[in-house]
Amino acid sequence: MLSRSTTSDAALTHLEAAVADVAYRYPSTVPTESVPILQRQLAGVHELLARPQSLTARRRGVRILAAIAGLLGLAHHDLGDRSRSEAHFHLGAVAAGEGEADDLTAWLLTMQSIVEYTAGRRDTAATLLRQAAVHGETAAPRRRAWIAANLARVLAAGGDRGAALAALDQAAHHLDLAEDGTIGGLDFFTAPRLDGLAGETYAHLGEHDAASHLLETAIGRRAVADLKGRAVLTFDLAEVRLAQGDFEAACVTAHSALDLARASIIQPIVLRAQALQVSLSPWSAERPVRELAARVRESGRQLVRA
Repeated sequence: MLSRSTTSDAALTHLEAAVADVAYRYPSTVPTESVPILQRQLAGVHELLARPQSLTARRRGVRILAAIAGLLGLAHHDLGDRSRSEAHFHLGAVAAGEGEADDLTAWLLTMQSIVEYTAGRRDTAATLLRQAAVHGETAAPRRRAWIAANLARVLAAGGDRGAALAALDQAAHHLDLAEDGTIGGLDFFTAPRLDGLAGETYAHLGEHDAASHLLETAIGRRAVADLKGRAVLTFDLAEVRLAQGDFEAACVTAHSALDLARASIIQPIVLRAQALQVSLSPWSAERPVRELAARVRESGRQLVRA
């Protein structure tokens, strides 16, 4: 593929499909399996771009690089490596800019916002998502739905009820427009994922019955192989159970989340588990809370590493 002065359209299409496949499979793949594949793809694209290319081939090449870098940014976050995560997101932003791809910039900004939100840096996440919404104005409806739903969650976390609910409505509208579109690769946002983000949004707004229903629906409808995503949503449900006044149900639900994530303990899961443990501190002397605390500590030791 790299032996020609200008890479062929077929070769670039094959590489784009390979990267899209890694992206689509990422939710059901352990990051330690995804990272080596992405690193090989990144090295291949760097080699491609180091050779003479036509303008069209170079533009496609840097767009592929941007997508790979964004996926590596997320993967390194999941592995607990903030410096590598930030470096790859920076690389992706530079590449997306060079590739003149506003829709890809919107995707990268949204990916990075998820990392910032998970790490508790919600103001940064909100800024990134507002930028993503601007860059994504001409993006496909499915991507615009994903951006709006993530923005709704962050706005709700900041207490802006009206704007959060408006963003949720916008997300549902865009997803309705996308229902006949292609699902896969970088555009994977579906109704179960919207249910999950809507559940988190309502939880932040203190509407726990609505949040519980949406989260239970989302967990039941997410792909069985998406253990990481279902585990994170189950921790969200545990927080809702606690907010509803049942600390024992919260502990049981949290154990279920850790059971789901057993084969792939990533940083977002550890952070959710630790946050729940803090919320449970008023009941720290109770046996269910003590038993969960021991398991949460163990989850930190089980965090997958590159």
